Amino acid sequence: MTRPRIAIGGILTECNHFGGLPIDIHIYQQNDLLIGEELLDCQSSVLGGMLDRLRVLEADPAPILYATALAGGPILDSCYQQLRNELLSGLRKALPVDGVLMPIHGSALAEGEDDPEGDMIREVRHIVGPDVPIVATLDLHANITADMIRYADALLGWETYPHVDHFSTGQRAAQLIVETLQGHCKPTMAMGKVPVITSAIRGSTSGDDPFAELMRYTKNLEKQPNVLTTSLFLIHPYMDVEHMGSGGLVVTNNDINLASSLAKDIALRYWERRNNLEPELLTPSAAIARGCTIEGG
Repeated sequence: MTRPRIAIGGILTECNHFGGLPIDIHIYQQNDLLIGEELLDCQSSVLGGMLDRLRVLEADPAPILYATALAGGPILDSCYQQLRNELLSGLRKALPVDGVLMPIHGSALAEGEDDPEGDMIREVRHIVGPDVPIVATLDLHANITADMIRYADALLGWETYPHVDHFSTGQRAAQLIVETLQGHCKPTMAMGKVPVITSAIRGSTSGDDPFAELMRYTKNLEKQPNVLTTSLFLIHPYMDVEHMGSGGLVVTNNDINLASSLAKDIALRYWERRNNLEPELLTPSAAIARGCTIEGG
């Protein structure tokens, strides 16, 4: 086949309904606001991973937009509309493309829009049509919504917290979209959610924390035939939106029954551990007293 042409674009921001300054365009400009060819110079983060693997696979990136900002309050509507319009108009100009990679977060919030990621994926789908694969990467604190599942072909969550796998997750997403275009697989996904909100205190992916154990179990499912990728999502707790929840997402090779079964299994295991995911709470005086007993002070 000829070299596939893959559009890359997304807004990657974590937001908080309960505090933090509203995010405006100047905050993006102070962090990362890359448009068009500016994206191609990135050698780190999830974007850098996507570009790195596309080069190895001899696929051509069609760079659109990459906007990131430090965590804060909701994105101002004027800012979100500006970035959204840049993404969608840039994609229209880039057509035709063979696929779309979207580096996004999953817990963004905008004024009047509680699901910016679902909104972006839906509008991208409307532009490229039903046959062009869309693969998005997400923070493992993402709130997976119905629109994200419906309009994307595959969603891949980061696998570590604290996060150290942005780059490799971008690589995995690029690998999957190229293999899809080559006809090696047909991503089919399902998400199992339970009404559990877990604080970051018990959300580490290393050691013997219950979330770490769940993550290891979830990733081990990738060894099964026809399982392309799995993700475990620890919902960002500082949002106030409908249908929030944590759980597992499974992408299979054209096997919706397997995807649904495994996603449900992960979600039930999450639910069974809901009490273990609660941190121990101490009064300030008790916390200080315990701290004073730690060797070294």
